[in-house]
Amino acid sequence: MPSMRTMTLSNARYAHCDSGMPSFVDLLSRADESVLQELIGIDAVRLIQKLDSSLAVPSALRELIITSTRPEEILRARERRGALFDLMTVEEATGLQQDLGLKGPDPYAALKSAQFRKDSIRESVLFGRLGVHVEDPLQEAEDSADEPVEAVTPSYPLFHHQRRAIRETWELFQRAKDPRVLLHMPTGAGKTRSAMHVVARYLIENEGHIVIWLANTEELCSQAADEFRSSWQSLGNRPMEIYRFWSSHEPNLEDMSDGILICGLSKLYALAQKDVGRLLHIADKTGLVVFDEAHQVLAPTYSLLLGLFIERNPETWLLGLSATPGRTWNDVEKDAELAHFFRRQKIMLHVEGYENPIDFLVDRGFLANPHFRDLFYDGGVLPTEADIAAIEQGLDVPKQFLDRLGKDDQRNLLIITSAEVLAKQHSRMLVFAPNVRSADAIAAALRARGWWAVSITGATPGSRRSRALEEYKGADHEARILVNFGVLTTGFDAPGTSAAIIARPTLSLVLYSQMVGRALRGPSVGGNSDAEIVSIVDTSLPGFRAPSEMFQNWEDVW
Repeated sequence: MPSMRTMTLSNARYAHCDSGMPSFVDLLSRADESVLQELIGIDAVRLIQKLDSSLAVPSALRELIITSTRPEEILRARERRGALFDLMTVEEATGLQQDLGLKGPDPYAALKSAQFRKDSIRESVLFGRLGVHVEDPLQEAEDSADEPVEAVTPSYPLFHHQRRAIRETWELFQRAKDPRVLLHMPTGAGKTRSAMHVVARYLIENEGHIVIWLANTEELCSQAADEFRSSWQSLGNRPMEIYRFWSSHEPNLEDMSDGILICGLSKLYALAQKDVGRLLHIADKTGLVVFDEAHQVLAPTYSLLLGLFIERNPETWLLGLSATPGRTWNDVEKDAELAHFFRRQKIMLHVEGYENPIDFLVDRGFLANPHFRDLFYDGGVLPTEADIAAIEQGLDVPKQFLDRLGKDDQRNLLIITSAEVLAKQHSRMLVFAPNVRSADAIAAALRARGWWAVSITGATPGSRRSRALEEYKGADHEARILVNFGVLTTGFDAPGTSAAIIARPTLSLVLYSQMVGRALRGPSVGGNSDAEIVSIVDTSLPGFRAPSEMFQNWEDVW
């Protein structure tokens, strides 16, 4: 029996639930032994069992949760929260889904995949429906004020290696005569999150200035907006507006005098061609420009835009972000152009005790350990003399050759059978097809074979693409396969992805590393400990291998 003091604490934490929903305690009464062990922790239950087996029976475990665990702590942990959702009836789960304004045909999947930010309206609704009373945080602060040592956890933290990189970046900006810096961090190391600390610090110290964030895809722009919102809520010192200028977003830029402007590069270039005066008005107020995927900065259209911002005012800071600070695999002159553009001022992720930060990120679980496998294909599609000449003169495999590959049924069958083998071991997989038509065909064939498979290309309508990506990222354990061409190499973050088929041949180390990187999120950031990368190697074309080699490939030109 709990003590009177324990019962008093319990009554303070749980309230009567009159919403028609089961209360937190009601749900616990439905939990079997395995669920209760999951809520408490297997290690703890094992110790309890060894100490006194009578304390490890379901009724005792249930009482332990009620009397000694704060329900909000359980509800704020995704996996434990999901275990409680599974205890609801279909009607209850559907009702809660509607109360929370969540979409989707499966209420359990919708509830499990939903985000419940601390102290948000959605979290408040969840707690209220389950009869959970959250104690006043001010009272908690008073209770801990007398403690000699109190740990305070930041809500937008950085890891040590990220803090070091950002500190070095800021110091370089402070002393550089020409303030251009490229921040070189591998895929999965948190480039965007780290850069937002620079953005926030700049805006804090330079009130009345504008930060412009440039990216070439809708996904990257949306990711940047979400990340800035999270960062500024924790780091900011005043109300701040996010101006979205991509896709169909059309904010009034003339009214902007303080804040962050996140731009799609193609939309910004179209504006520059139509009304350059509007951009010059913004340029005069801009103090920091951030260029995501900065290895593209020398493309003629992009360099023109940058000229409007940083050449007009030499004191404007330019921060480039890239996991691949080069343009080619082996053309030193072209790679040197990029290094020269940034005045060879590059901050690279360094970790003491490691020659290569990739190894550190794998060891610490930030990146998955990649396992590479090549499938050699020597089918009938061979490059013509014109193709070979184009390859020798350009940066990548020409489109006409990719189109011929996409029509090769035997090659496509190899991709499909490889995907089916991987899908038996991996619940989330990306397939990078050689062109749009092959992506559509491969996805359709996989669906006919009974798999969840969707084609995502530049021709896919936005609403369908958003719906497919949301389903792909859901909590369902069913194997799901995204077949894509040209749109998911950057700005797409689905940590559950643990396999990729690289069926789009490329001579670009940049593009290859981006495709591989989509499957490399590690367990420390919600991903997987291992990843499997299968490359379809056309025998007439070269391929690439280890991510660690990719990371340091361009160091000689910097």
